[in-house]
Amino acid sequence: VEIDGKANAQLTKFADNFAKPVGEVFLRLIFMVVVPLVFSALTLGVAGIGDVRRLGRLGFRTLVMTLILSSLSVGIGLLLANTIRPGDRLPAEKRQELQSRFTKEETKAVSQAKQAKSLRDSLLDIIPKNPLQEAVGAVDGSSPGGGMLAVMFFSLVVGIAITIAPERTAPLVSVLEGIYDVCMVVIGFAMRIAPFGVAGLMFSLTAVLGFDILKTLAWYVLTVMLGLGLHLFGVYSLMVRLVAGMAPSQFFSRIREVMITAFATSSSSATLPTALRVTEENLGVRRDITSFVLTVG
Repeated sequence: VEIDGKANAQLTKFADNFAKPVGEVFLRLIFMVVVPLVFSALTLGVAGIGDVRRLGRLGFRTLVMTLILSSLSVGIGLLLANTIRPGDRLPAEKRQELQSRFTKEETKAVSQAKQAKSLRDSLLDIIPKNPLQEAVGAVDGSSPGGGMLAVMFFSLVVGIAITIAPERTAPLVSVLEGIYDVCMVVIGFAMRIAPFGVAGLMFSLTAVLGFDILKTLAWYVLTVMLGLGLHLFGVYSLMVRLVAGMAPSQFFSRIREVMITAFATSSSSATLPTALRVTEENLGVRRDITSFVLTVG
């Protein structure tokens, strides 16, 4: 972005007015169907499982796997951060420069942390007073309660209710299947422009931050990449081999579309639609299992 110490106005203008909007179109096509997709996928997943006891067993196994993988991820991060200590290697002047550059974001994050709800209120907020209000603010975080978690709880309740009276609720299941299919068609539209959208996002990000930031934070970047590599090629590869009985190379090859989307968007919500489709089509997992496990995850 900078040439001879002065901002390259043309590059900045191109990034702001062309590259970034192309990426935003890609993201918004995905985000606009996240809420209906989560509701329809999770409800259908629960209804498809059919048996509340089987649902409980699947939910318990999902929770256990999530706790194991998340704990290993946190452990790797803490171990590397406290071993390498990348912040100690940052020159004082660069540290001051970064602090002044990102003071607003830091202040906002600290303020939000201080306003965090108690555990009791957080648990109660998962049960929504108004599911529609929670759904409206689920993506941008403006919901008054649990947001996406509240939407998911409502979906779980609706799915369980459907299994209790399957004959009378069959029309509702058909409607939900139609919503799910429509969401997947919209995701198909988005994935057609994915190469351009991803390129636009990466270009605009690089144009704004520049490569100097990577040089400044080289040790931090290396620490993060090392942690991601250990988790991806160590933990996940072992799990795929030992639990799923699949060669890691084959697994990663089949989900590469999901990995690219996750890398470009840095959003689990934006990646969910692609993950649902790829898991069902490329890995051969049944839709009810895919819908429940991935959406809850």
